[in-house]
Amino acid sequence: MNLKQYKNCKKILLLYSGGLDTSFLLKYFTQELAVEVYTISFDLGGHKSEIELIEKRAQSLGSKKHFNIKAEKTFIEKYCAPAIKTNALFRGNHPLSSSLSRPLMAKIAVETAKQNNCDTIMHGSNGWQNNSARFDTSILCLTDIKIIEPVMENNLTREFEYNYLKKHGVEIDKTEDNLLSSDNNIWGREIEDGILEQMYTEPNENIYKLTASLENTPDTPDYIEIEFRNGLPIKLNGFGLSLLEIVKCLNKLGGHHGVGRHDALEDKIIGYKMREIHESPAATIIIHAHRDLEQLILPRRTLKIKSIIDSEWTDLVCFGLWYHPAKRALDAYIEKTNQSLNGTIRIKLFKGKGQVVGRKSKFALINLELKNMKNTKFKSLYPSRNFYDFYAFESVISSNYK
Repeated sequence: MNLKQYKNCKKILLLYSGGLDTSFLLKYFTQELAVEVYTISFDLGGHKSEIELIEKRAQSLGSKKHFNIKAEKTFIEKYCAPAIKTNALFRGNHPLSSSLSRPLMAKIAVETAKQNNCDTIMHGSNGWQNNSARFDTSILCLTDIKIIEPVMENNLTREFEYNYLKKHGVEIDKTEDNLLSSDNNIWGREIEDGILEQMYTEPNENIYKLTASLENTPDTPDYIEIEFRNGLPIKLNGFGLSLLEIVKCLNKLGGHHGVGRHDALEDKIIGYKMREIHESPAATIIIHAHRDLEQLILPRRTLKIKSIIDSEWTDLVCFGLWYHPAKRALDAYIEKTNQSLNGTIRIKLFKGKGQVVGRKSKFALINLELKNMKNTKFKSLYPSRNFYDFYAFESVISSNYK
């Protein structure tokens, strides 16, 4: 271990989570290396108690100045909204969450570092975490400011960090640290480490914060209606609301019914798997409603191509490539296909599920006249049953798709 190598850093901006790794870095760099360290944390709609605790801890550990950036509105509108249009589910299972926040955090960190003349940006990611690549790639796309990752670069152990802080009168309880190390934002919550490393063990209920257990959910369902315009929710149960307001409402209502719990295995960039618990009530409900609306409106070949593009977009974002040119190209197709996604989806919330039970749209590819063969426009195509005529038949049907 050679942390002395960082002594030449004059002014550092530390992406501070309040957990063990970043707390160690803040204390060590200010006390042992006498480096001026600024800290930055992000309020993206997570738990207020944690946000307040993070700021207090940063100040007590020697932060020159702490920046608490409230950016939940930007996060929802610029990062979560594209994820809705893309049906961004990791391996078709759970909504992306932390990976959506990293490019925004990197962008704000770069702006803050420049405003405060910082020559270095530091974060506490380990080599086995995808966050390392997510932060580094995004920052490198935005600036040439130096990036350091002392935890990964020196293979620091949590035991070493814990003992160092304890020696200096700072003791971070393991349970508390796990909580602070979890990633929390308005789009979802991710929990890892601790008992979750025991793959065959069911986690305790006390790790969940956003969703009720099935045993504690209501015995009667709630029905909701989400109206979409251009692929994004604009109304909930007939009331016009912002996307942020809709997400907040659905997090509360969906969580009340236990919707959005996912016990998942994540693919790490370096090749192995890691267990994570995800809670994402609103994201789960909205994305599944969006997918159903797509099925109602988009032609089948458009859907087939979009499913491939959705998967590639999700992979790019998950592994830190938000600013990659390929993602920008995929964005264009995704935006085009969402232009006609206008309609309403009815959903039943009950016992951990958000089940689509109704849908309507003036753009729906449903034509009762055609079904009954009353529409003469198609009679010249359909009766021949020629294979190539079927392709022409689909093209005519979907000609209203813009």
